[in-house]
Amino acid sequence: MFGSQLPEGYRPVGNTEDIEITSHPSSPETKRQSRTQSSLVLAVVSLLTLVVGFYAGRTIGPNTDSLCIAHTSNYGPILEDTKIRYTSVQFDGRFNHENIYRQDGSPTVDAAWEALGISYRPVVIPDELAAKSGLTPNHGRRAEKYGGGYLGNLEGLHHLHCLNLVRKSIFYNYDYYQTLGEHEFSNDGDVLRWHISHCLDVIRQQLMCTVDIGALGSVWINSTDGPYPFPDFRTNHICRNYEEIRAWAEMSQIPPDEELPEDFMEVPGPGVEILHGIP
Repeated sequence: MFGSQLPEGYRPVGNTEDIEITSHPSSPETKRQSRTQSSLVLAVVSLLTLVVGFYAGRTIGPNTDSLCIAHTSNYGPILEDTKIRYTSVQFDGRFNHENIYRQDGSPTVDAAWEALGISYRPVVIPDELAAKSGLTPNHGRRAEKYGGGYLGNLEGLHHLHCLNLVRKSIFYNYDYYQTLGEHEFSNDGDVLRWHISHCLDVIRQQLMCTVDIGALGSVWINSTDGPYPFPDFRTNHICRNYEEIRAWAEMSQIPPDEELPEDFMEVPGPGVEILHGIP
């Protein structure tokens, strides 16, 4: 119908027998070169992985503690001088074995608690760190003639001070400290009650704020009626380096009151808020 003539440049293709297919098998030398190149690439990739992992470990690893403290705690001036580290610690949770902190009130027990730093004096916080530390011009300052700066206590030591006061107020200790009539127990009944209840609730809030999500299991205790489960309080916890933190607070505290000049504190100036009662 269209004629038998094909367009110029085209020719009919017959069966596949008319097509010559030529293969070019790889020589042994070519195969060796290919394997060598693959091995070299694999070696380079492995080396790069090791190098990246090494530097990532050195860069990210040591900063994990810093990232953790920044995410779980307010800023404090201690961070300028002391590295906060985390380590695993097993608690002494033995039920019927009383360590020094649990024993009846005595000079020895009091000394053990004092050694924790519960009565340390404030530290001076430089002006440039005040805002980061949550302080405002309404907070107490050291007079400029003595260097200026704000005064502040390490709050964790206040928590321990509060726990110590609750300890003194336990039924088996109360009479002993009431008779001594020292420190908090030198105040009248209402002030002492407010102090104790304030401390109790500060501890409550702190424990709820940093609630421990670890598991508390039970162990089996033998008895004449057969084994029974009892909580195992010897649990592991991830703890901060308390001793280094305490040492910083000890070294940084201002001198005792009797060594301070009478005009050590800056007199509140215009614009400074003066409260009409204890907050």
